Amino acid sequence: MCIFLFFFLIIRRPPRSPPLYSSAASDVYKRQIVSGGAHIFGHEIRAIMDAFAAGDNARARELFIPLYRFCKSCGQNGRILPNSIMRPAIELVTGIPVGPARSPLAPITEAEKAVLTDVLRQAGKLS
Repeated sequence: MCIFLFFFLIIRRPPRSPPLYSSAASDVYKRQIVSGGAHIFGHEIRAIMDAFAAGDNARARELFIPLYRFCKSCGQNGRILPNSIMRPAIELVTGIPVGPARSPLAPITEAEKAVLTDVLRQAGKLS
């Protein structure tokens, strides 16, 4: 009985996790951003962050507007995840084939692709 109880306690012990707020991680997240859109708007995102850090909120807002339009286009037809539209956008801008989003996400439709192309053209990413 004692061996069984000891074995059970070892298996049932909750996993140890790092502290919820790590100072090193907090410092990193204060200075960096993770964005799939950075494959397309990397320089613009950096410029927005720099303008905001410099206190030039008007410039940051001005730079953010094309990025906002792009983000809105990724939510077409009630999409919650941007992958199905982000991947074709990366292909259009960079020319690098990344393929469609994986299941269960539906692929981009022709209508969505037309809106995406227009948004990217207005942002100066396509000629």
